[in-house]
Amino acid sequence: MGIRKRIIIVDDSTISRLFLKSIFEENGLQVVGQFSSLSELKSNLIKIEHDYICLDYFLGDGTGVDAYEFAKQYCQKSKFLFISSRLAISNLIAMFELGTCGIAYKESSSSIKSLLLAVHEGRYYYAPVIANKILQFNLEVKSLTSNEKTTFLKLMTDEPISKLAETLKVNDRTIWRRRNEIINKIGRATFDRYCAQ
Repeated sequence: MGIRKRIIIVDDSTISRLFLKSIFEENGLQVVGQFSSLSELKSNLIKIEHDYICLDYFLGDGTGVDAYEFAKQYCQKSKFLFISSRLAISNLIAMFELGTCGIAYKESSSSIKSLLLAVHEGRYYYAPVIANKILQFNLEVKSLTSNEKTTFLKLMTDEPISKLAETLKVNDRTIWRRRNEIINKIGRATFDRYCAQ
């Protein structure tokens, strides 16, 4: 068995921290720190060796974006995950633009598990409902056709191409063709930022 990845949870809700701790431990992570505020994170972060930092957006004395900006100064190798409750689109965009490894809603344990799997495999993950909201406000994807946008949203999940083709009722080659057209329109870097495939 390999070394367990270590994670810090920053969330102002005790119940949320307990819930996230349970999910993380069920999925093989070791919770090495739990903080309820930005000030607690600032006081303790450099004392704790970790691989991941899980941030809520709303903290009592700041935001998850503030926590990210602070932690990034000291922990360049850390991977950052945002797991929060329902958020306004401006908050989602702020988190996405940081280049975090992914965003999921607390209300969806399956989405949190998908996020953990993607990050463990070195990919990004944005829960489908979040990805859809972000895409609606991203100018880079405005040039995509309706079929390409639908395919793009599906590619943002961790399902294999064959499963996506089955879901969209097309063949594998159609998915690959649309994927290549999307890359040609928006560029490889943008595609990689969103997609697991």
